[in-house]
Amino acid sequence: MSPQSLKRQPFVFFFLFASLIWALLAWFSTRLYTTWQAEQAQETIEERAKEGMHELEDGLGRTIRLLQYVTDLLSRYENIREAVDRENRHSAISQLPEEQRRLYYEKQPRLRLINEELAYAAKDADVISNIWIMKKDGITIASGNASDRESFVGTRFDYRNYFIDGISGKKRHQYAFGVRTGIPGLFFASPIRQDNHTIGVVASKVNLSYLYNWVSQINGILIDKYGVIIQAGNHQFEMMSLPDATVHMLSEKHRMDRYNRTEFPVLSITPWEGIDKIQLMQIGDLSSPFYVMTTKIMGDEFTLMTAIDASSLLARTEHRLFLIILIGGGMLFFLVLTVVAYQFQILQRIRQRRAMAKQLINREISRADASGKQFAVMYIDMDAFKEVNDTFDYETGDNILQVINERIQEVIRKTDTIIRRTEDTFITLLNDIGSPSDVENIAIKIQEAIHAPLDVSGVTLRLTASIGIAMYPTDGQTASQILRHADTALYSIKEKGRAEYAFYHTQMSVDLAARNRLDADMEKALEQKEFFLVYQPQLSLKTGKLIGCEALIRWQHPTRGLISPAEFIPVAERTGFINSLGPWILDEACRQVKAWNDELSASIRVAVNISPIQFQRRDLLNSIKVVLEKNTFPPSQLELEMTETLMMTDTERVLLIIQELQELGMQISIDDFGTGYSSLAYLRKFDANVLKIDRAFVNDMVTNINDRAIISAIINMANSLEYQVIAEGVETTEQYVLLKELGCHAIQGYWFSTPLPPDDFIRFYNQHTQNLNKQTANH
Repeated sequence: MSPQSLKRQPFVFFFLFASLIWALLAWFSTRLYTTWQAEQAQETIEERAKEGMHELEDGLGRTIRLLQYVTDLLSRYENIREAVDRENRHSAISQLPEEQRRLYYEKQPRLRLINEELAYAAKDADVISNIWIMKKDGITIASGNASDRESFVGTRFDYRNYFIDGISGKKRHQYAFGVRTGIPGLFFASPIRQDNHTIGVVASKVNLSYLYNWVSQINGILIDKYGVIIQAGNHQFEMMSLPDATVHMLSEKHRMDRYNRTEFPVLSITPWEGIDKIQLMQIGDLSSPFYVMTTKIMGDEFTLMTAIDASSLLARTEHRLFLIILIGGGMLFFLVLTVVAYQFQILQRIRQRRAMAKQLINREISRADASGKQFAVMYIDMDAFKEVNDTFDYETGDNILQVINERIQEVIRKTDTIIRRTEDTFITLLNDIGSPSDVENIAIKIQEAIHAPLDVSGVTLRLTASIGIAMYPTDGQTASQILRHADTALYSIKEKGRAEYAFYHTQMSVDLAARNRLDADMEKALEQKEFFLVYQPQLSLKTGKLIGCEALIRWQHPTRGLISPAEFIPVAERTGFINSLGPWILDEACRQVKAWNDELSASIRVAVNISPIQFQRRDLLNSIKVVLEKNTFPPSQLELEMTETLMMTDTERVLLIIQELQELGMQISIDDFGTGYSSLAYLRKFDANVLKIDRAFVNDMVTNINDRAIISAIINMANSLEYQVIAEGVETTEQYVLLKELGCHAIQGYWFSTPLPPDDFIRFYNQHTQNLNKQTANH
């Protein structure tokens, strides 16, 4: 061994020893930290689970009691009792075939009035899909859906369990599949009594999809008394059974009546392995561990299981890998340790601020309970503050937020408290509140103070903030509930815009859960072909011919049924999913036009809406060209609709795209004209082909002289620019006549035709053309 190697040996030994010590210290420290972190996470998960379960159980309980009360109340109506008693005496009618029974009952004036009352009661209760009346042999004599294709009138339900319970005098609810609709739901039944005898039954149904918004809030799993999962936040678990289920003991007929199926795959729920001290479960083949809690609801009819994702508890595995990397060298160890310490400090600071807020709120809850007064919690979030940090720097941004903090303190009272929760979010606690209007006044003053001019390095800023508000005791009984509900109110503002304030209400939580689930379901809906198009015909007022149609999207959800585009299109635009959905709509509409060209002698023009979000994509023009080339039909048969607002955004780029589209031969229309930033200068610059008058003006044009004058002005202006004018939402003969007198070129709306599936549209087109030809020949 050389002298140099001997000299290096002590250093090598020291380095290896030091590295080993560093590794052992890091491993031990990290183990302590991650164990503590896992225990903290479990406490948080338990708290969330218990609060969510309590809220859900309480909400469902109130709902069930309300729905049972509706059927109880109707069973005591004198007109219903008299009608049932009268029809019980007409036993010969029961022997007629179902269709003849239905026609007989529908002709009875008194029963028609009861049908209307039942339909109104179901609509007023909002969540009830139908209410119907059965006489003692189980035959329905009146129903809220008497005017529908699936009318229950005349149908015999004496074999259904809810009728059997009701006619025997029991009032209860139970789960089953609808015979007519095939949609699962909760059925409620109340006996109709006369002289201490049961003479009939009032029944109602709530579609199970109503419970989904409640269950999905806590990623819940709703299990019936036979161990079958009938509703779940994760749809793939529905109609599966638990390992200890007793559903197999039911007869095949009973299973078909109750579930519309006889086989139920078993969902495995087994302990998760690999985490000490934490009791977690693995559900099915999901890769994440879950913290699971169960509780009985609605008596023993259902079991509600909540499964909260506990993936954060697996951080220990990542930390162990991190320790191996640390052994690579002392400098790296100190660097990483510094970063971890800094991040830990930030997390601790956030936890401490939230803990401080909870502590203050808990103390205020005790004071409020003793004094009988209210208090409010505000979440104040600075709008678009990231732009301030990007424009200046984080230090300047922090100084600005300190000024904002001081301004808020000047507005609130000395007894109130403000906490800076995150970089750009504040929590304000307002105590001893007399009424919500007092909180509203303070919220307005805070927004005005924040919006006041602020000079930063010679630049004048005018900032805005959004404020979510929750009140005690109306919006929560614990600190966690109040903070979460204030945050939910803040989120609802961010969804609609900025620089506003909002008080929390229960529907916000339901809407938030529904939007999140809708967002997740849309991705799968496109793959599973749940979207489809319908086509609303457009009528020329000059020739009487059908000149085209508008393609409208619909969504047939597997559990919620038909979802309105007014509900899912805004979500698609917010999440960017419209960039996948929009091209599908265009391609499907163009494919249908080509199919019609092959079937009909005449060509039909189809209008397709293009979202402003789609116009932001640089490949929009190319994607439209690809669709046209794929479907090979004349571009003049395609009309692209855009909103007025789009004309005000990135004007030059939008103008270039429109010009290229028109050069290809396509028509351009401006949708909902008159509701946005109508400008003659923009209309001349964009040179569109069609103006579509918004239904808001058409609705009241017969009685509202201002709306009529606006429509007349739009038509005259369009004529001077050589535009075609189509009025949307025409629903009455009076509107049709008046629009024709004003010189409108074409109309679309329910007066002429509802939106139609492709095959129905072809039949409508052929029938309308034949009728028009006959009229022409007769003249």
